[in-house]
Formats: sequence, C-alpha cells, structure tokens
Amino acid sequence: MRNYWGRSIKEFWENCYTADGCLGGAIWGGFDEVFLLPDGPVGYGEWGIIDGWRRPKPEYWLTKKAYSPVRIADIDVAEVPAAGSPLTLPIKNWFNHTNLGELQIRWTVGKDSGLIKGFTLAPGQQGTLSVPGRAWASGEVLNLKFIRAGGILVDEFNLRLGSRSNVFPAERGPAPKLSEDAHLVAVEGHDFTVLFDKASGLITQGTFRGKRIIEGGPILSLGSVELPRWWLAGMSYSTTSDAAVIKIAGAYMQRRGGGDDLGAEFEIRIDGHGLITTQYTVRSQQKGMSEMGIAFILSSSISKLTWDGTALWSAYPPDHIGRPQGSAMRDPGGAAESYRNVPQGPWAQDTKNFFLYGPEDPGRRGTNDFRSLKENIRQASCLLAGTGLGVRVESDGTAAVRTEVLADGKVCLHIANVWGYPDLEWGNYDRPVTLPAGYKNTVRLRLTDTDEG
Repeated sequence: MRNYWGRSIKEFWENCYTADGCLGGAIWGGFDEVFLLPDGPVGYGEWGIIDGWRRPKPEYWLTKKAYSPVRIADIDVAEVPAAGSPLTLPIKNWFNHTNLGELQIRWTVGKDSGLIKGFTLAPGQQGTLSVPGRAWASGEVLNLKFIRAGGILVDEFNLRLGSRSNVFPAERGPAPKLSEDAHLVAVEGHDFTVLFDKASGLITQGTFRGKRIIEGGPILSLGSVELPRWWLAGMSYSTTSDAAVIKIAGAYMQRRGGGDDLGAEFEIRIDGHGLITTQYTVRSQQKGMSEMGIAFILSSSISKLTWDGTALWSAYPPDHIGRPQGSAMRDPGGAAESYRNVPQGPWAQDTKNFFLYGPEDPGRRGTNDFRSLKENIRQASCLLAGTGLGVRVESDGTAAVRTEVLADGKVCLHIANVWGYPDLEWGNYDRPVTLPAGYKNTVRLRLTDTDEG
C-alpha cells in the first residue's frame, strides 16, 4: 500500500495543477506520530513520509516525484535515434517562477555522459529537450538528472530505449515421469522431483538438483482473508507428450459439508524442464479481498527475492520498495533494531515494528523490502541461501508477487493476478476487488538455477 500511495498523490497533484482553480491540499503528516516511551509506544500512527528517526520512507521519494516541476513522460523511448542523431524528448516546466535553464541537466548512457547546456524553458511552458547525438542502441538506458544549485536533486529519470520483450519458454517435453504409491504421486524430471499428497491433492515437496525448495501448494491467495482448511473432493493425474497433468478439486471450509465452503479447482501442469503452470478456478463470487492468486510454501532456506518489472516511475533510490528491478534480502545486513535505539540501517531493512507489535517485537518477518508487494513483474525469483537455485515466477507484466515469512520460518510466495488497496479508500483509489463466480486465471512458476529470463 505504501508504494501505491505514490500513484494516489501523483493523481492528486496533477489534478490540482491542471485545474482552473484549487484551494490546496496537505499531507498528514510529515513524519510518523509514533513516540517510543519507556513504558511502550504511543501516538497516532505511522502516517508520515519520514519516520520518527527522520529516515525517508517509501512515501518520501514518491512525494518528491509527484510534485516534481520537471515533467517528462516516464516511459520507454520507443524509437531509437539513428547513430549520430540527437535524442529528443517532450518536456514541461511546472515551476511557477523558475526557468528550467537554472537547473543543471546531466545525462548518462552506457559509458557516455555530459551536460546539456543552453537549454531554457520558461515557467509553465512546454518544449523539447535534446540529448547530443551518439551511437544509440536498443536496450540502453538514458539517465537524466536535474540538479539545482548546491547539488540538490530535483528529479531523475531512467528511460529505456526501444521496445522490450520477455518471452519465456513455453511448455516443453519430453514429459516428466509420473508414478505413484499408496500415499504419493511423484513427478520426476531430469533434475527435479515434485511430490503430491493423495490425501490433499497438494504438493508436499519440490526438489531441484537435490535441494528442497517447494514445501506446499498451490493455495488460493486472497490477501488478508484467512482461509479455513482445504478438503479434497477429487484428484486425477495423467501425462501428455510435454507435461504431467494433476487435476484437483475441493473446497476451503471449517469442516467437510459445513456449507460455508469456498470451492476451487486446480490444474497443475509440470513440463520436462521444471515449469509448473497452475490454472485455478474459483466457483463462487468473491469480493472484499485485497488480492486473488496462488501461493506456494517454500523452504525456510529462502534468503533473497529478485524481480524485474515496470513501475510508476523509472528512477528510484536503490532501496525503494517500488523500484522496477532489484533484489531484496530476507534478513538485514546489520544488527536488528532494538527498542528506543537509533536504527543502524534504512527503513527498507527494518524487520520489526514496535508500534504494531510492542517493545518486545521479535521481528523475524523479513525486511520491509523483502516482504513488500512487487507489482507488474515480468519475472521474480526466490533463491536459496548460498546457491543460485530457486523458483522463478514468469509473467507478461500483469502479475504481482510478495513474500511472507511464516511462523515456522518457511516462506510463502504469493502470486497475484488481481490486487487492490482497500486501506487507500480515503485517497484517490476506489477500485474494490470483486470477481464473478467461475473466475479463472493462471500462474507460472519454474524450478530454476537462474533468476534471469
């Protein structure tokens, strides 16, 4: 939610700036109203753009971007200029009194860099920014920094040149071997094994190159909605030329035949190269949840999340939870926080929350960066400590992932096809998640030795 708030404040300011008249607005508040008293924390809450220790939170950069006077379309540059030709960009000056020529404009592409000189643009006007000609190439990233006197960064952009495509291998054979005994169904490929429990129909173990990575799933993921027990109604298994196919049907309910069930069907296809494609169907209408997707339980040895996707802005601080690409460690690099003592790291590395959980909060939930939602991903990987082995979520940019460290230390990987932000109902957000009966979607998870597509 903290990251999506940036879209809310962006819409707010753009509506204000372009309106015929505006009374104004305020962010409430500037810093967290949390006070760590000797007997325990008090205050109104963590609603600041910086925390009580004056560390920037995700909202700090998002506020800076939303109110920036430098307006450039923060999207990929589709047309790559010919070699030696300048790259031109439409630009608007949303300063009320300052000419953009008063800012220093630095550009960097690969090993080339320089300053753009002689550029002027009056307050409130739009024009064209020209980056000097060079040998441009698709896939390069143009970094632009706008800096005022004293070295203060006003805004920054990372504009990728050319169109991008992440085409992952489709289902490929030969199909893995399918076998069974009285209790388990085994799917065995060249370097992986996935075991299904006949009593539940769910995965009990997924190993890759001798390392246990998957511990359970698939499970419907409905955000903050806590599901009751899963009851299996039926299970079948077969093979095609390319994949083993496991079909299960059942319901989440307090007790079998209780009448309060959430019925679901899963078709899990595992190809010969470790691709696990799960199609799910939810039989009844769903509303009031914050997300809809699939979750898998992963090993307690998962130590890192990596991802690549798209974001609201192209440039972020290196530890911002909303950055489009990055890696996040489950555990912080330094000492864990302690009550009433100055944190040694940035907000993104915090693992405790004394306001929500009290002075004795044990933490162990993972860093803020590790467990925050990564939206619109093309790929995201959870990797075992000390190895390059793990699982990779593959998407066309329409899925989101988040990790949750469970009480037993295992990691729950949530893959959302639909997600929302009900806690932002006071802001510029009014899109509740409601899905019809029979809703169907698919997620792709691959056992792999790389987090790159």
